[in-house]
Amino acid sequence: MLFNTAALASASLWRIVISFVLQVLIARQLGVAGLGQYTIALAYLNVSQVVVELGLPTLLVRELAQQPAQRLSYFQASWYFLFGLPRLLFIVTPALYLSFDFHPLD
Repeated sequence: MLFNTAALASASLWRIVISFVLQVLIARQLGVAGLGQYTIALAYLNVSQVVVELGLPTLLVRELAQQPAQRLSYFQASWYFLFGLPRLLFIVTPALYLSFDFHPLD
């Protein structure tokens, strides 16, 4: 059990270090204005990911544990939900951006 804990802790630490290094490199490459736009894009991405998932992975695990025979129907429904809704957001988000006339660099 101690080995598993150490493995998880080291993986988490490694992820944090790599993330920090990448953020520094991205900031140096993009500059102040570009980093601001990148940060806004990541914020929208994180919020939309939460909205799109809506607890679906947890629901699937619970339902499949109770009814394994329904595996195919659950997979098909989740496939359409997880890949159809992001496509819709991909179309709607630029339209909203353009309709609000938001230009932070002007």
